[in-house]
Amino acid sequence: MWQITYDHLENKAVDVKSRGFKPGTNLTEKFKMYDDDGNLCYSGFSDDSDSENGFAPLDDYGTPNVGCTYIEYWRNGKWEIL
Repeated sequence: MWQITYDHLENKAVDVKSRGFKPGTNLTEKFKMYDDDGNLCYSGFSDDSDSENGFAPLDDYGTPNVGCTYIEYWRNGKWEIL
């Protein structure tokens, strides 16, 4: 599950949730999505940042909506590209 909380292209808070989102889901993994020019597009939280499920916000929302090409997660005190 994931939730996008900020649209950096529009400079505004948003509340976009993954399909099947269940209230009370523990979203502890911070992420940011970028386009191929390195522009920050969206940020939010996910319940999983592993290599399989961590791409879900990118695949489900970032790429189809504005062409995001990569996602970063906050790990061990720094941003890491998945």
